[in-house]
Amino acid sequence: MKPKTPAPLFWLFAALIVILTLAYSFLQTNISEIKNDGLNNYYMAYNLSSRGLFSEDRAGLRPTMMREPVPVFALAGWLNLTFPNIADADPALTNNKPAIVWVKASNLVWAAILLFSTLIAATAMTDRRWFGLAAMAFVAATFFYAPWQTNILNTDLAASAILMGCLAFAVILIKDRTWWAALGLGVCLGILALTKAIALYASLVFVPCLGLLMFLERENFLRASLLMGLTLISMFVIITPWVVRNYVVFDKPAIALRGGRVLYYRALLNEMPPETYKAAFYYWTDKAAQPFIGSVTGYSRKDADNGGNGPAAPLNRGSSSFRLSDKAAEKAGAPEKAVALLSKMRARHDHLSRQFKAKGAPSPTAEAQAILQKEAIDMIKAKPMHHIAAVAPIYWSMMWLRTVPVWVAPFVCASLFVALAVGALTRNARLLAFTLLPAGIMFLYLLTSHGLPRYSEPIVPVMVVTLLSLFFFAFRRQGAVASHRA
Repeated sequence: MKPKTPAPLFWLFAALIVILTLAYSFLQTNISEIKNDGLNNYYMAYNLSSRGLFSEDRAGLRPTMMREPVPVFALAGWLNLTFPNIADADPALTNNKPAIVWVKASNLVWAAILLFSTLIAATAMTDRRWFGLAAMAFVAATFFYAPWQTNILNTDLAASAILMGCLAFAVILIKDRTWWAALGLGVCLGILALTKAIALYASLVFVPCLGLLMFLERENFLRASLLMGLTLISMFVIITPWVVRNYVVFDKPAIALRGGRVLYYRALLNEMPPETYKAAFYYWTDKAAQPFIGSVTGYSRKDADNGGNGPAAPLNRGSSSFRLSDKAAEKAGAPEKAVALLSKMRARHDHLSRQFKAKGAPSPTAEAQAILQKEAIDMIKAKPMHHIAAVAPIYWSMMWLRTVPVWVAPFVCASLFVALAVGALTRNARLLAFTLLPAGIMFLYLLTSHGLPRYSEPIVPVMVVTLLSLFFFAFRRQGAVASHRA
């Protein structure tokens, strides 16, 4: 069935939603200081635009492969557009100053791409223009609820926009089986992998699954195979130049080498004693919901400290009575002297980095990451059931989304996997095409990371749409049953 909303009204409402969202987001942008990962991304973009070098050090003299390139290249392009004299874009001159507003405005481009991609994906999935507009409006509402999304320079918004673009092409490909959709999907998947490297592994499973879906939908096997081949080839055409660059410069055929630290920390979580495991469900709850969870579980904030003896002390990432001693352990490269697992990971990483630096390694940090990754894999292999058991509290942590109201967050997060199951049970190929990739990324995060809530943020717009789609398909099915009975 064709969409019923008149095309002029459809695009008028869509334009109004985008304009209102971007205007509000820009008005909420302020001169607050860019910190942590956002500041690192900013320095890398400035180094790229001013010196032509992909470098994370403040002087911009040493190349790096510690981060994915797409958000950095995009921000570097924005800096060249908005600062006639690129020296004026130096973070040391702009951060916490009025000029930083124009740097942060780069986020509005990603927000616009996200909203239009949502519109296209949701409309294609349901054949209803009004549903596309509704989905777009609900995703836009997350910017009104959490305007800080466009006030930082992290990569999550970029990843969210590109992921939604991938899903728009995926749904259209399942719907229309066109060559241009297969090509567009491959290009978007390549760009997504160069934004969040973890997406590459999910994509290598996702693309064959799409081919299987087309075959089950009675598509010719040869044509389905050719379409998926085109998708994979176009994806690797986008990825390969960057991987070759890293191999030539660092002798590492990879997109980025940040994963070693994260995977090692994830492996350390497998060592949680039973009391820490139980306390994680309290400690990793959003602060607004902790009083309720605490009343049920009996845990409180003091259990994350108590002189380092609290059951949740190993999970502590903030201030504590043992913070100074943990910092000293990190600096000394002595993980055995640290209480918090995060400090144990950092201490081990710093110890390895210093060893490689003393040996004259060109990239001590990258070498240390590689060793941590190998050690983490060995730890996981040694206790695979512990690794699987740790998925439950990590998922609990990731479901407390920051861009939707706290009591709605668990339902929004769960809707992704519920929609995937509904799609499989009802053989809804378009719903499966929309949910398989983000569910795969989420699953990989559960297995390979410590599951900070912000890791879920690129997937939140997808979750919002899947929650709406569950209501849509439920009402449509109820209407079909009632019509059949009549």
